[in-house]
Amino acid sequence: MDLSALVFLILAGAAGGFIGAQVGGGALVTLPALLYLGLAPAEAVATNVISALVINIVALFTYNHIKKLNIKEVLAPALAALVGAVVGANLVLNVNKQALSQIMAILLVAAGLFVLAKPRHIASVKSKKIIRTPFGLLIAFILGIYGGFLSASITTLFVILLLFLGENELKAIEKSVFITAVLLIGALMVFINKGTIQYSLAWPLAAASAGGAFIGAKTALRLGSRWLKIVLVIAVIFAAIKLLI
Repeated sequence: MDLSALVFLILAGAAGGFIGAQVGGGALVTLPALLYLGLAPAEAVATNVISALVINIVALFTYNHIKKLNIKEVLAPALAALVGAVVGANLVLNVNKQALSQIMAILLVAAGLFVLAKPRHIASVKSKKIIRTPFGLLIAFILGIYGGFLSASITTLFVILLLFLGENELKAIEKSVFITAVLLIGALMVFINKGTIQYSLAWPLAAASAGGAFIGAKTALRLGSRWLKIVLVIAVIFAAIKLLI
């Protein structure tokens, strides 16, 4: 990897961490960056998991989520999501390369539009315990499959789910960050076992993401999250085009 590619990767990692720790969707920056550098879709997903995991861990400790979180409330859905992530990661490795490129393009655009249009307030069904019922665990498992397959905006999806189930915003973020970190560990184990991760790219990307996530968690955005979301969607559109051509 030449110097210009390394600088590009570090900038992408820092930007992904900075954005991901505040509005979610950090993978919508880091994943397109890996694709731009020439990685195959499966390699890009696998290599990006380390960065995504780092962002969530930094968010957990920087926001002090880990001190406030009641692990018992989220352990079951986190484990269900982990199992789903193992399934999703294996799907990435076993889907035809051309088909995977097309699927990833569609999912990236969908995730980007989801982040852009995410509503601030969602009606609650006032049943916080649903997430621990068989139905709730099934939803966590399905979201885990998506998380292991792509990881983009998975934390945001869990936040939306928990808000819908009646959690307040802070608790929804705390629980979602923890669940995402757990499921990413499951995906990471699969990719390590299969030797899919490109470590020469993964480590500098993860280090930059950690720094960006720490700064992002500590800094109030002056531009507002909507502008960041627009940038994310633009990056995703370019990534989707690259996947399809």
